[in-house]
Amino acid sequence: MTGPEDRRARLEARNAAMREQVDQLMGQLRKQTDQLRDAQAEAAAASAKVSSADGLVTATVDASGALTRLEFAPSAFARSTPEKLGRTATEVVRQASTQVGQRVADIMAPLHEGTPDLADLVEGAPSFRDLLNPNLKPTAPPEAAPPPAQTRPKRPVRDDADDEEPQSWLTGGDSR
Repeated sequence: MTGPEDRRARLEARNAAMREQVDQLMGQLRKQTDQLRDAQAEAAAASAKVSSADGLVTATVDASGALTRLEFAPSAFARSTPEKLGRTATEVVRQASTQVGQRVADIMAPLHEGTPDLADLVEGAPSFRDLLNPNLKPTAPPEAAPPPAQTRPKRPVRDDADDEEPQSWLTGGDSR
């Protein structure tokens, strides 16, 4: 017996199950949004401070890897040459930038664990993992399209009617 009341009861049961599923999904979304907000705040506050092995140079960088402070020990110029200090400063800044980049990647990593990447879902799409972790070595660039063939314009085919002297004001003829 599948009367209108049975049909209505089945529809109400399916509707309740769908509501429950939507409520669960919304709860997951809220939780993930909170986690993302917290991770973004932590990542934005990240910084790295690295000193050279000899202690003459110390660099501090922010979450984006930008240099925020560069310090030289008071004895740096007496114990080293300007060229060596320059190379040391450059190396220390690079190390700090790499360190903070890894820290940011570590902070963000739990957010995309178990989540499929866009490139896994859509063929040819960019990878969000690569966008979120710029410290990864870039994959091989896509093969470049071949350059367009250089073709010369074809000469117009001469018609017998073209054998006559042109009648143009440019050549002394009158075409008006």
